[in-house]
Amino acid sequence: MIESYSSALYSSGILDQAAGVRESRLAADAANRGALNTLGAIYRKQGRLEDAAAIYERLATLAPEDERAGFLAGHVDR
Repeated sequence: MIESYSSALYSSGILDQAAGVRESRLAADAANRGALNTLGAIYRKQGRLEDAAAIYERLATLAPEDERAGFLAGHVDR
């Protein structure tokens, strides 16, 4: 339910609230890759590039086999 609410906020461009929902989700489950992925995208859209980079680094650490996460974290050349 939280994911659908956050997705609706994100799709509507209500990024601050969508970020808050995802941050709350991560407080309960720090390894939730879906929440991390969406939060990274939200931070990017908000121009919070250092925060987005930190999120993508977390993703790459959680899933070293995930080429997309590695690419976003700057670990993989395309």
